[in-house]
Parts: sequence; C-alpha cells; structure tokens
Amino acid sequence: MLRRLVNTGLVAFGMHSKLALACGTARSCLYYEHIQPGKDHVLKLRIETVMADHPAYGYERVAMELNEGAERVRRVMRQNGLRPAIRRRKYWDKPKSPPFEDELNNLIKDIKAVRPCHIWAGDFTYLWFNDKWYYLATVIDLFSREIVGWQLGKRHKAQLIRLAYCDALSRHPPPVIFHADHGSEYTAESTKQLVGLSGGQMSYSDKGSPWQNGFQESFYGHFQLELGDLTRFEHEGELYEAIAKQLYYYNHKRIHTAIRTNPVNYREEYHLAKS
Repeated sequence: MLRRLVNTGLVAFGMHSKLALACGTARSCLYYEHIQPGKDHVLKLRIETVMADHPAYGYERVAMELNEGAERVRRVMRQNGLRPAIRRRKYWDKPKSPPFEDELNNLIKDIKAVRPCHIWAGDFTYLWFNDKWYYLATVIDLFSREIVGWQLGKRHKAQLIRLAYCDALSRHPPPVIFHADHGSEYTAESTKQLVGLSGGQMSYSDKGSPWQNGFQESFYGHFQLELGDLTRFEHEGELYEAIAKQLYYYNHKRIHTAIRTNPVNYREEYHLAKS
C-alpha cells in the first residue's frame, strides 16, 4: 500500500524518508520496481513454438533448432513440464530373420560413409492397416541419413526391395556398397544381381549382430511413432500419402542429432563445400 502511494505521487517529494522512518522500513522499499519477464520465460515461449511444429522433438533437437545450450533448454523444459507430444517406445520388436548364411560378408564393419552415395542400407518394416499387413521398404544413405528410396507393398518379397532400390537409383547415383541384414529378401539372387548391375557391392550384418544395421532400426523406431495411428485413414491411398509426407518431413525438416541438421541440407552443404 505504501509503495502504491509513493509511486502514484500521493506522497509529497521529501516526505519519503519520514514515511519510511515512521513505518520502520528502508526508504528503498517504498519504490516499486517493474519486474521484466525473465530470459527463461522468453525461452519457454520459443520452446513451445518449436514443439508445436515438431511434436516428437526432445530437448536436444529443440536446442539445435533454437541454437541454444542443450542443458539450459533441458532445464527450462523440465521446470515447465514440457515434454514431446509424441514419445518413442523403449523397445522395438522386429520379426526374426531367417537363418544366417556364413558366406555373406560385412563390408562396412571398419569403414564409415565419407560422402553421399558411398554406403546405402536397406530394411523394411511392418504396418498393420485395414486388418492386413503392409510392408514399407526403405533405403537410407549412411552419410546424410537421408531416405533416398522407398516402396510400400502388400508382400515382403525381394521385388519390394528391388523397387525401393530402383526408386533410389531414379534420383541418386548408385552406391559403392548396399548393406542389409540376412533377410531372404536381401540375400535373394535377384537383389544381388540388381546391386551388382548398378555397380555396387552387397554387404550383410555379421552373424548374430543385428545392431550392425541399426541405422534403419533407429529410423523406423521414430518413423512409426511419428506416423501415428493408422486407423485415422480409410483407404490405402491415404496411407501412402501420409508416408510420403512423413518421409519428406524427415528428409527436409527434421533435425538428425548425428549431423545436427536435416539430411537434405547436410547433403547439399557437402556438395556446396566441394564445388
């Protein structure tokens, strides 16, 4: 109340000290100080804006998007109860592969992709839609993490894999190495011949080492979660369109933590630096 009197001018100039003495308080306590919104509050609003556009982003990707320190973003999100609207499950179950073939070699065990189209990796996932299984095969470039080719089908046969590979070839030069697990779709002679005719070599994960194709496993773990509930679609065409949009978002907009930007931007920056 005393502060209100002072700041509204109802207390004459020169009377402040006497008023403070009479009230048993310091003179400085009589002056109102306008409190500006803190920096954390401003950051909170910026975080909420990013999370509205990217509902699966955790604190690391939010920090990259805002060019802020990851620990500060993590603290502000935690203090304000901000969590991704879409959260990844802790476990990802994948059907077991057929028996391994000892003669299939891993060509990428001791090397790293050093440029676009150096190493591609292939895999497929299962989608339950309209009371039946659909299969999505994808090809990922291990340098940029870009999904360079894909195909949706009702059967997980070698033809599905070849179509996804050809889709990648329609927009990109062939890879030096095409890596996959020991699934029969990838060990099929028709798949090996296609890769060989394009100028590439087949590579396979080691026996009992499915994590060696973890690039695709990691992608599918996020992709299926962000694609969401498929029951919202009525027709196969709607599912196809949703997959295409989600892959476009992944390639062109979604920050990948390993490269700290989106895959297409990373590839383009490489070519720009080399030109």
